[in-house]
Amino acid sequence: MSRRPLRKLAFTLVELLVVIAIIGVLVALLLPAVQSAREASRRTKCSNHLRQHALACHTFHDSLGAFPSAGRQDWGTGARTSNTYPDPFRTGITAYWHWRYQILPYLEQNNAFNLATDSAVRAVAVPTYNCPSRRPPTLVGTTTLLVDYAGNAGTTWCPATSPETFNGTIVPNMANNQTIWRLCRFADVTDGTSNTLLLGEKFVPVDFYRSASAWGDNEPWAGGNSWAHTRHAIHQPRMDIRATTAAQEVVPPNSGGACGPWHGAPTTGGGYYDYWGSAHPGGFNVALADASVRVMRYNVLLTTLQALSNRGDGQAVDSSAF
Repeated sequence: MSRRPLRKLAFTLVELLVVIAIIGVLVALLLPAVQSAREASRRTKCSNHLRQHALACHTFHDSLGAFPSAGRQDWGTGARTSNTYPDPFRTGITAYWHWRYQILPYLEQNNAFNLATDSAVRAVAVPTYNCPSRRPPTLVGTTTLLVDYAGNAGTTWCPATSPETFNGTIVPNMANNQTIWRLCRFADVTDGTSNTLLLGEKFVPVDFYRSASAWGDNEPWAGGNSWAHTRHAIHQPRMDIRATTAAQEVVPPNSGGACGPWHGAPTTGGGYYDYWGSAHPGGFNVALADASVRVMRYNVLLTTLQALSNRGDGQAVDSSAF
């Protein structure tokens, strides 16, 4: 009885290459979808951060009768205390430090708020102060912890001579000489809380995410009002790009208002700093004064951004405009 020879079952080289090619095509097709889903999740988490901050600002208002302030003007790296106001744990009209520090008790961060030394506070990573699309809490040195959100100080930032200089919602509560200014209240938001910006994401050059080298991102997260903690409707918002690319752009005419083009002048030391923006494609997250969170497009008209940033210019903004 004759026997047929047994054949070994195996892939030929050609078949193997075809399978590998098919797998490669499938991965190439699926990868963008996976990345898109991950970014959507990160954006949602980021918007939830802003919603928590906005609600904390509302609770702060319920307790103290005003929104948290931007702190003492030009006091970004200064201390919480002075001979005039020696209590480091104050909030409201005599607080030197700005809104991020002031709302800590309303974010269940009392332990951080009550730390005895400024350096200890500045070394604390508050989980909701960073956008997951950009970076985790990043400590540079011992006290410069980088964060990703800023308050709306209005449409211009000149050398401050009066509280009227700031027409936003998160405004300085005192001049650098400690002259007290009035805080922003709900009653001052005469355009309506749904027409007024409260908080948002700030632009940071992608090559400076972890270095504290970019203007507007180079100071401790807890301090007084400075370019690192508030933003103004002076420039078109932008998605994060490299600082070298940002520095090549031309400053818009009269971009600094009465201050001239000082805000955002090209520089090789960090690019533009007084910009709203984010790492998200298409637009950045903002919280309005009614605590709602929206995505604002990068190509929003600058006049629309300015109308949203000015709490009392009498302009109502259609939500579809941004």
